[in-house]
Amino acid sequence: MTAEWAQEREAFGSPIAEYQGISFPLADSLTELHAARLLTYHAAHAFDVLEDRKVVHGKVSMAKLFASEMAGRVADRAVQALGGRGYMTENAAARFYRELRVDRIWEGRARSSARSSPAASSSAAPRRIS
Repeated sequence: MTAEWAQEREAFGSPIAEYQGISFPLADSLTELHAARLLTYHAAHAFDVLEDRKVVHGKVSMAKLFASEMAGRVADRAVQALGGRGYMTENAAARFYRELRVDRIWEGRARSSARSSPAASSSAAPRRIS
């Protein structure tokens, strides 16, 4: 939606998509979208091949954390690129931004679930030998 609009909207005789202030954030958004998909696919594959449940839980937590925070950043960039139009309540970008923001409020601290997952630690806890 934002990329198409940026191709149509002109400033100083050129589409705004040709300016780095618009094109770089759009490229960042697409990069993050692909990264979130890959993390999700990786977690799903771990589940499908029946990896250790704790490892799968950690991978799912990391994918959820990255994807939810990425979605907020992408929505913010879309609103920014659309300018005043992006802030209007009837605009889809503004609606997405509001909904994603309130989801973060309802869900609480997203980082706490990823930090508490076993995969978040770089090494396993030492085992006690009895």
